[in-house]
Amino acid sequence: MTQRAVQIAAALALVAAIGAPVVRAQERPARALAAPTAEFEEPLTGPLRMIELRDGRVLIHDGKEKRLAIADFASGEFTDVSREGSGPTEFRSAFALLRAPGDSIWLYDLSLSRVLVLDPDATPVRTQLFPNAGDPMAMLSRPIVREHDAAGRTFGELRVVSFSEGRISIADSVILVRGSAGRFDTLATMPNHARAPSLGDQVVRISAPGFPPIDAWGVFPDGRVIVVRGVNYVPEIFLPNGARRPAAALPFPRVAVTAADRAKMMADIRKRMEDQMNIGRAMAGNQPMPRFEIVEPDPWQSHKPPLAGTVILVDPRSRAWVPVLRREVGLGERFDLLDADGEWLDAITLPKDVTLLGFGRNVVYTTRKDSDDLLWLQRHPLP
Repeated sequence: MTQRAVQIAAALALVAAIGAPVVRAQERPARALAAPTAEFEEPLTGPLRMIELRDGRVLIHDGKEKRLAIADFASGEFTDVSREGSGPTEFRSAFALLRAPGDSIWLYDLSLSRVLVLDPDATPVRTQLFPNAGDPMAMLSRPIVREHDAAGRTFGELRVVSFSEGRISIADSVILVRGSAGRFDTLATMPNHARAPSLGDQVVRISAPGFPPIDAWGVFPDGRVIVVRGVNYVPEIFLPNGARRPAAALPFPRVAVTAADRAKMMADIRKRMEDQMNIGRAMAGNQPMPRFEIVEPDPWQSHKPPLAGTVILVDPRSRAWVPVLRREVGLGERFDLLDADGEWLDAITLPKDVTLLGFGRNVVYTTRKDSDDLLWLQRHPLP
């Protein structure tokens, strides 16, 4: 065998061992999201979930304020449609706010183990309990629903948690499931970078994930599911019949993790933990909560992953908005827009301190964070 043949054979063996290629490149050109055409007059606090109603008003759940209300851009009014409580048309939390068949709206309330059903105009109609509601172990084994498709199928994540000899164990994979008529089937598995907290000395210690190569997913109206793998930026499409179609790997910039990145991540995690603790304290009637400590990864990752989040939203034109890494720090969010086959179509950037929230009829909804950390709901033309 010639030296050239040996080199080729070695290269092929290396590719086979590694798997799909990692494609690194400079960022593709991107367009800026058009300036907002309207901004709602009343500030919000978040975290927020939203659905645009048929008449253009927006149903908003504000987690910190515990409000479920309709924002009317035309009048500036913010009108409550329900209130916090355990009554038949009340709620305590909102893990998801989703459109359901018949144009009704479902609010998934994990605190009460039930769904609050609202009519198309966001008037509460009834509640329905989750299966095995009231059984804590059953709750842990139930998928957390995140999306519906046009046919009413549900899509969510199952994170297996177990207890043994007083210790908590978390599975190293997240299972992406699809449900219909109360039955779920597995579509894909994704790495779970969360680690079980450790208990001791009246302190709960949680390990920060650092910058692992996270996967992201979203659902198209026809039931197709897009999963984007964070190791090498490879989109995979799962069809309604369960067939899987991998797409070509997409380019992404290779960016080193700096000391400033590490410091910001730890600060952001502490802030999110504080916000969640405040919400939990309010839900528990201001009862004392345990003290939490965030532990740094050991070691930290050397480079950032291509994806900047795990949630992929799909717009009315069936384009998946994939949150991706930006090479320059301190800039706004960037999204690659992929079609239903996982092919790259476009890229959109948002201004600094502006966050994508959702879509309506030919519009994009964002929030603008001001210097007081208040959120202002904005409406933009759909690009």
